[in-house]
Amino acid sequence: MSDRAHVGFAGIEKLLTDNQPKATADLAKYFTSYAGRWFEHFSALSEPDRLNANDMIACSALSVEFDGRTMDRLMAREAEINALLTQCPRREVPLWELQVDGADYRALSDLYTLLRGIDGMGPVRTSKLLACKRPHAVPIRDSVVEALLGPTTEWWRPWRDVVDNEHLRALVAAVTPPEVPDGTSILRRLDVILWMHGKRVAEQVEL
Repeated sequence: MSDRAHVGFAGIEKLLTDNQPKATADLAKYFTSYAGRWFEHFSALSEPDRLNANDMIACSALSVEFDGRTMDRLMAREAEINALLTQCPRREVPLWELQVDGADYRALSDLYTLLRGIDGMGPVRTSKLLACKRPHAVPIRDSVVEALLGPTTEWWRPWRDVVDNEHLRALVAAVTPPEVPDGTSILRRLDVILWMHGKRVAEQVEL
């Protein structure tokens, strides 16, 4: 994707403002016809403070597969992972309510570090697994959205600045159609809007 296609974190609000009808149509299309719509379903079935099979199924809906070796390595650290999950914010707590230097944020950061240290757990797979466990606090990282927002050494902090904007959250609510399941996080809705937009941009650039 060319530099001209970058939106940047600071440009998310303008993108929403300039493309409200398209954002609504993209959300409706995604949550009625894309396999990723099942992520919310299986995430809701997961146990918030324990790894289970629903986590793996939810991630597979987002094109992330866990091979046998990776699952074995994860389960070997299950007790440590579950212990950190109990220290993380509750499932419904949103990212903008977390203090960057607070215990909840640090617990999420420690869990991310633990998971990333497991062979086979790259940043995309780790972010999707954590987003399954804490969908309102952990932004999904994938190549399409990352290309749209531009390279960054951090992901959560700039996303926290984005969703801390009350006007932007109101914009997201305003473009959300009835096809989006109740309780779908602001982070997830923004991720879908950006992902759908980014796919179109990438296709145009490749022409």
